[in-house]
Amino acid sequence: MSENLLIVAGACGLGFFLSLLVVLVAVKFHLTIFRYYADMVIYAGVAGGFLIAVNYLKLGGTAPYDVLGTRAGLFLASGLVLKTVLLAIGLLISRLLVKQIADFSMQVFEVVSITIVLALLLGLVLQRSMIDILTMIGVGLFTIGFLSRSYVDGILRVVKLARDPNLNIGDWVTIDGQTGQIEQFTVDGIVVRGANKETLVISPQRFEGGSFTNHSQLGGNPYVAHIDFQLPIARKPDVVRATIDQVLADAANKGEIVGKSLQTLGVASGEIRYRLSLSFKAFEGYLRDFDRLRSLVVNRLVQDANPAPAAKA
Repeated sequence: MSENLLIVAGACGLGFFLSLLVVLVAVKFHLTIFRYYADMVIYAGVAGGFLIAVNYLKLGGTAPYDVLGTRAGLFLASGLVLKTVLLAIGLLISRLLVKQIADFSMQVFEVVSITIVLALLLGLVLQRSMIDILTMIGVGLFTIGFLSRSYVDGILRVVKLARDPNLNIGDWVTIDGQTGQIEQFTVDGIVVRGANKETLVISPQRFEGGSFTNHSQLGGNPYVAHIDFQLPIARKPDVVRATIDQVLADAANKGEIVGKSLQTLGVASGEIRYRLSLSFKAFEGYLRDFDRLRSLVVNRLVQDANPAPAAKA
């Protein structure tokens, strides 16, 4: 008897180890479906090892192996159906109601589904009634919520921000002197990719109250930036415009510029004040190219307006 028990326990352990390898491979290669069902894969591995050992040892009609085998099959079938329904509900809610945090909301439903399926497992193993199983589910979810009050508060804050039309994934924002592009909403904060590709995680509280600048909405689409400069009156506006056109036509990033306009702002001390407005496809193009373009344009205009004296023979 003890020998059979050791073999069954070893088979269950081997099933657990092999199923854990499957889960790790799924995580490594970003196989989302397997990740969602990771707990069911592990349960199936353990139950499969148990059933194989029971059949090998011909213990199918022996207590308690026969009862445990029946419960294992019942649990896997009902757990798989229940988890699929929960994940389908989570997917529907995340796509229709909270698109901004679809991945995050699915993670929340994963935790809920794991809790419910685990309660179902305990109920079947301990031969509890459906009322007891529902009670265990309620107690489990309440305990998780109570022990993770800050986590729940973070969830509510993130959901509120994700539904704010002034914040969207892909927007370029500046907050507390830090500028970057919003990549993801998580319970830990808003994941922002900086201009130098560094990753920033900014807490939801810092976004509350509107204390940030959304460049993707502020500048409109396209994003408009300005270059102010002064040139002598003798330098006619048509010549200035032609020089600017030539510089921009030769620029490697000219595809990012979708519009331009030149204005005269006034005359002072024998010089005309100009404002060149450049329209970029996106704020990212502005961040990457504007300073270099401004230097090219201004240096070329100043150079043409003040040519170097010809060398003496």
